[in-house]
Amino acid sequence: MINWRNSGAFLLVFTVFLVDIRPSDGQVSKLDREQLTANKQVVRNLFETVWNDTNFIGVEEMWGPDVLFHFRGSTNTLGPEGLQAMVESHHAAFPDFQFVVEDIIAEGDRVAARVRFSASHTGEEWFGLPATGRKIDVTEMMFFRFQNGRVVEAWEDYDGYVMRRQLGALP
Repeated sequence: MINWRNSGAFLLVFTVFLVDIRPSDGQVSKLDREQLTANKQVVRNLFETVWNDTNFIGVEEMWGPDVLFHFRGSTNTLGPEGLQAMVESHHAAFPDFQFVVEDIIAEGDRVAARVRFSASHTGEEWFGLPATGRKIDVTEMMFFRFQNGRVVEAWEDYDGYVMRRQLGALP
């Protein structure tokens, strides 16, 4: 029986797992680059097709069935139906709701997006606030984690204080 702790075999096996198998020049492989590009395109499609156009065709291919969705200290599971309900509720209160993707960066299994959303509060009430007719323009940061080409976890943060001020709910 081999004593793994005192053998060079353990060190060899352990070292193999620690070695970064990227090309020797430190560059990202073509396959990795293609996956990063595909993940960024999924995020762009989520904003431009799902959110802006309220087009939910194919959303299941972009958004996993049980996405862990983190927002201001809370975490919920949000599948494609929940995402659709969220988009529709925003558009019910803000019929002209639109995102503009300003920056999008990908590394590993993550994509970060800096976006701006703008809209007019001319529809239904928003969290108890009747339609104000006011316009909003708010910057938002979102981070997405991917697995097998679909979002499986997302983090969202935007300045809710600025948004409430623009709506006239705060001085």
